[in-house]
Amino acid sequence: MRRVTLAAVITTLAFSGCATGGGSSTSDVRRDPNLITAEELAEFSTGTAQDAVRRLRPSWLRSRGTISGGGNASLPRVFVDGRDYGSTNSLGDFNVDSVAELEFMSATDATTRYGTGYAGGIIHLRTKRIC
Repeated sequence: MRRVTLAAVITTLAFSGCATGGGSSTSDVRRDPNLITAEELAEFSTGTAQDAVRRLRPSWLRSRGTISGGGNASLPRVFVDGRDYGSTNSLGDFNVDSVAELEFMSATDATTRYGTGYAGGIIHLRTKRIC
């Protein structure tokens, strides 16, 4: 009887360690799939916003949706501090040390906020403001 009890205790302790998460590595952190924060960008002491997006959220750079009439899918547009800045290639114009955060907005959210013409969504880059 004692052997069964000891085995039950060992099993319980082993599984309870798994349930608590046990470690504190960065891989345990659940990141928002639509937001790249300043903390995440800190990993890239040099490089561009485009490099960071390619590494942290590569799905943002893929074509989405279709254009009316069966046309090709479209890429997201880049907005900088609320203004249309151009294609995703323009992310290469910004060093990560000047970026506060990057946010992906779906086509639906982009249309609600900025009007039609954003079938690929928007990558909104917010710069650090110097006062």
